[in-house]
Amino acid sequence: MLTQLRHHAEESANALWGLSGPHDAPRYHELPDSGNFFKDNIMSWQSPYGDFFLSWYAGQLVGHGDHILDVANGVLGDKPAELSAKVSFMHWWHDARSRPAEAVAGFYKSNQKNRYSPVAKMFTRHVCMNKQHHITGASPDQLLVQIKNACRRHGARIAGENAFSRIRSNLLTVERTQPSHFTYQRMGTDFFSPEHWPPFMEFMRGVLCGEWDEDELADEERNMASTSANANARETQAV
Repeated sequence: MLTQLRHHAEESANALWGLSGPHDAPRYHELPDSGNFFKDNIMSWQSPYGDFFLSWYAGQLVGHGDHILDVANGVLGDKPAELSAKVSFMHWWHDARSRPAEAVAGFYKSNQKNRYSPVAKMFTRHVCMNKQHHITGASPDQLLVQIKNACRRHGARIAGENAFSRIRSNLLTVERTQPSHFTYQRMGTDFFSPEHWPPFMEFMRGVLCGEWDEDELADEERNMASTSANANARETQAV
């Protein structure tokens, strides 16, 4: 990657920028404010060099994903298998101006409007959700809205996967956008409890059929049907 960085720097008429990565960035396993690069009061990341490096780095990762999906499509061909790609749900420090967790994962865009737009656009060329609010600066709800908006703008479908049990209130209530697929995890001892089962059934109806009235819940509970998407469809999966 250093060779590619050097070539990109030379093409940008700033050969010195290709010698290494940011000198003031935090080291591995260090918090973002351990160095000056991501600090909001210094904002090295927003300097001409910082924007150059992060834009190049994000482009490298999007290009890598593009290549992997090309290979996967070539292997699958017309076989009856759906191809999914997971988008890392990097909501840590989302409220920081630099949004360092997303930047180091390759989600970066100079105008800061929507960092997930290049990824969603890349997915459409080939045509979840982990929430921990206690982490400093985490903003998973806002991040999920951004991912959904990016996918909607470029026509990429969304699928979900839960990392918690309160899935209905945390997924369907965000802009009322229905995922095309959903993978349920953690079917533990409480799954079939009277407190959990009815909300889960209602959630599944929301995924498959849209929002249901509360009066219809009891009458239609036994009539729930599963559906499968077209085998040739392509989707993104936010986790």
